[in-house]
Amino acid sequence: MGPGTHRAPRAGDRLPDAPLVIDGHATSLHELTAPPGWHVLHCGIESPPPPVGAVAVHRLDGPGHEQALRRLRVRPRDSTVLLVRPDGYIGYRGSTAGLQSYLDRWLPDD
Repeated sequence: MGPGTHRAPRAGDRLPDAPLVIDGHATSLHELTAPPGWHVLHCGIESPPPPVGAVAVHRLDGPGHEQALRRLRVRPRDSTVLLVRPDGYIGYRGSTAGLQSYLDRWLPDD
């Protein structure tokens, strides 16, 4: 997503970076998703999905997350899930139910 683009980042886009405060510590979206593996960014008011295998789940819904939510184009009262691939690109954006279908297809439990 380039400068001046007003659409929400979607599957296939690089995850944009934005500052975050988690447990009183300053960090960023890129730092949060830097550890190897898949990361779920659960944004909004719905309960987050349970962790699946090696997928890390991060909740973005409160104080310190406002800039990240704006950058991701998620309104505070919405519920949106983003799956960040190990390469830092978004693999999925949508609902929790859709995420489970995506995970079942691409990361099956074997």
